[in-house]
Amino acid sequence: AAGLQQPQHGGQLQHGVLMEHPTMRAQTNKGRIREVWKHNLEEEMAVLRDIVDKYPYIAMDTEFPGVVARPMGSFRGKSDYHYQCLRTNVDMLKVIQIGLTLFNEDG
Repeated sequence: AAGLQQPQHGGQLQHGVLMEHPTMRAQTNKGRIREVWKHNLEEEMAVLRDIVDKYPYIAMDTEFPGVVARPMGSFRGKSDYHYQCLRTNVDMLKVIQIGLTLFNEDG
């Protein structure tokens, strides 16, 4: 599986890869976390493009700095309120971390 993350303080990205790629050492049954900065972003994106056919299922996780606004008005229920709160804050804030996990039918 592979993951791509951007930590809170800066433009660093990381992704872990569960398979060998020409630019990596072999890792048996272990994920690999790689540091990605502005200077090697294109190279790391190429790695993801190379493995996406082998790992066609992708899970994504994002992190935002917090809640700065709460929606007002009538909502159909708690889940609608929570969705509108999330949507409002996502629209207003910049993402601080992105996680990608790539996997196939074998895991």
